Amino acid sequence: MKHYLQALHDYKNTKGRMSRSAFCQFVIFFIVFWVLVFIVNYTVNTFTESRFTIDYEYTDSVFMSSYFIVTIYNIIMLPTILTAMVRRLHDTGNSGKWVLLLFAVAGLGTFVNLQSIYNIKTVNTTFTTNVLLLLLLFTLSMFGFLIYKLSVAGDVGANKYGADPTEVKGA
Repeated sequence: MKHYLQALHDYKNTKGRMSRSAFCQFVIFFIVFWVLVFIVNYTVNTFTESRFTIDYEYTDSVFMSSYFIVTIYNIIMLPTILTAMVRRLHDTGNSGKWVLLLFAVAGLGTFVNLQSIYNIKTVNTTFTTNVLLLLLLFTLSMFGFLIYKLSVAGDVGANKYGADPTEVKGA
């Protein structure tokens, strides 16, 4: 919990480094709180009559309102997540600009999703399907590459981004 609170406190600080264990603990607590927010909101919406309604083909509006609240939690946590990722990349000796890859993944994923939702037809539907599959594969490979960059062991000793976060201070 200490690393989660520290990351919340340092949400503006992109300088320095974050160890792999501190980053993993931050991610674990982020996921735990994400699930708790979803469960609490789902439970509250289930037992109240003033539920968020959608006029489309959705019959259960509880899930949609729960998803809405979780999205608000994600937006609130976005600066903290991004700065933690930048500091983790600094620990591995990489530039924090690799986080921009996340936005490219989100953009390509959105494009693929919109293509599949609206089923944009061209003269050759096989070509469209192949392009969508290639975009999906490219998106997944970029996401996997970013996960790899975040999960490798950090540099031993100081690097150009700061001192080793695993070294004992004052020793």
